Amino acid sequence: MDLDLIYDYFDEEHRLTATPARSIELLTTRMQIAKVLKPGMQILDVGAGSGAYSLAYAQEGYAVTAVEPVKKHCALMKAKRRPAMDLTILEGNALDLTMLEAASFDVVLCLGPLYHLEHEAQRTRCLEQVLHVLKPGGSAFFAFINNDMVFITEAMVYNPDFLDNGRYDRSTFKVADIPFVFLTLDQVRRWLDTLGWKPAQVFAADGMAELLADKVNTLSAEQFQQWLAFHWAMCEKPAMLGASNHVVFRLDKV
Repeated sequence: MDLDLIYDYFDEEHRLTATPARSIELLTTRMQIAKVLKPGMQILDVGAGSGAYSLAYAQEGYAVTAVEPVKKHCALMKAKRRPAMDLTILEGNALDLTMLEAASFDVVLCLGPLYHLEHEAQRTRCLEQVLHVLKPGGSAFFAFINNDMVFITEAMVYNPDFLDNGRYDRSTFKVADIPFVFLTLDQVRRWLDTLGWKPAQVFAADGMAELLADKVNTLSAEQFQQWLAFHWAMCEKPAMLGASNHVVFRLDKV
């Protein structure tokens, strides 16, 4: 996949902040990261995008290393970096983290690379690279795009012609991996099982926010906070995981 071309079209800089509905993914993921994050920890953000997480954590005083393959995103982060921030920005990708020391980070965020890795061998390589630089006792967060919810949002929100002429398998309902890679919960679970990993946590990052964006974005500030509280209460329930466009699993390294 030509990531520079993809992100010339998609606006990653504002994806997580443009509307209340879009902010739910960022707010939820940060809330979950806070459960393992402690002062003084070293953070690695692999596939950092335009820096939504890296810049925020660096602003809060953490030492952050951001690895990002898209040149435009690296430039955006550098433009927003402030002198007081301990933020290192490296152009690179999740398949090769050999420029970083082994077991050198307390928390690793991998909240974008699985969106672009088409083959299981690549996803395994990514996971191995992340865990190699993670300290024992550390936590790594991996996000993927949920195929089944993408089918719903494509059919009911974005593309009225999708059910008739959309690019998906008519028997399995697997959506074509264009321009992103879409995985099912079962597919991810089977993959982790083959590698001998059991997630310490799985959560729905945005839940129904994308499906219900028009309604979420009309809520008052108080109503939005109550909806967010409801989402946070629901986001780890197994029955709710499939009802989310973005799902995150956490692996803890012994």
